[in-house]
Amino acid sequence: MFGIDEDANGKRIHVVKELEADRTKSVDDLLGNLPGHDCRYIVYEHEYKTKDGRKADKLFFINWNPRAAATSVQMDYLTGRPAIREVCDGCFDISASSTMDVKNGVLGTAEDDDSDAASDDGDDWLDN
Repeated sequence: MFGIDEDANGKRIHVVKELEADRTKSVDDLLGNLPGHDCRYIVYEHEYKTKDGRKADKLFFINWNPRAAATSVQMDYLTGRPAIREVCDGCFDISASSTMDVKNGVLGTAEDDDSDAASDDGDDWLDN
């Protein structure tokens, strides 16, 4: 989890790593660490099992932008997002303003991708 640090005058100046967790932490653990009144950038690796029992994982870039955050803070994070996102190649994007957005984005994407893979027989072009 990354935050934008402030100098002594309260001006936001650079991005700093705030929290690092091991891979065994769940989405609920992540949600428990999100600040309610400040924004964050999060790189989250979600491990799950596919319907056929295989282990899989996905990497997410989450732009946490809660509604309760000050407008100036939200703007700082939205402005800085492209520079941070550029170094997170291969991540799925989630823009979230609520914990439900995060949960649905992470769990929904993993489930959606799995169901597509399970039903893909390679003959989609025949269905037209």
